Amino acid sequence: DGEDSLVLGKGKKVVNVAPFVVARDCIDKWIDKNRYLIAAATRKRKDEIERVKLAEAIEEESDVEEEEEEDDVDPNACTLKLRLDGKKKVHEVVLNANNPLSSVVEALPVSIEDDQEVQLICAAKRLAIKSTDEESMKKSLRDHGLMPTAAIVIKVSREDSNGSSGGKLAERAAAKRKQKRGSHTMQSIGIYAKDDNNKAELIDGGGGVW
Repeated sequence: DGEDSLVLGKGKKVVNVAPFVVARDCIDKWIDKNRYLIAAATRKRKDEIERVKLAEAIEEESDVEEEEEEDDVDPNACTLKLRLDGKKKVHEVVLNANNPLSSVVEALPVSIEDDQEVQLICAAKRLAIKSTDEESMKKSLRDHGLMPTAAIVIKVSREDSNGSSGGKLAERAAAKRKQKRGSHTMQSIGIYAKDDNNKAELIDGGGGVW
């Protein structure tokens, strides 16, 4: 036709790659558009995995601590809070539950002399035992129901020669009360006249003439 033209690969098959280029461009555009969302989803997934691992580690650690605490607890430990009568300071001691009650006296922070008597009082257990009660003192802390913990008040007094604590003081107090009461007669309270031999002379005792 008189027009110039450029012919390449005449008679050969040619593959059109234009659709592939368009598809690649679309994928790149989609990735660029959703890049932030993809990164956020990936980060969220990692956080969930780390959270699960952390929860498992905490649970395992707590189980180990509970096992250690159980191992540390002594089933025969008896915690006693001792207080001397008249004092405010409390002494805490830990004894074996199978120890006799007399071990409480030995654990006192003060020394007890031979002529002194000790009384152990536990209001919660309704317990009041003197050191002279050998049978009760030989019983274990478990037998007296002092497990696992108890508060005991210690009363220390001095025995007299008769073996009773404060016996002379009690006798003096009783004699003094008896002396105060005394004995009264009809004459001492003013029922009869001053002349005891003449019962006919009566006086008014406040409730009429007798």
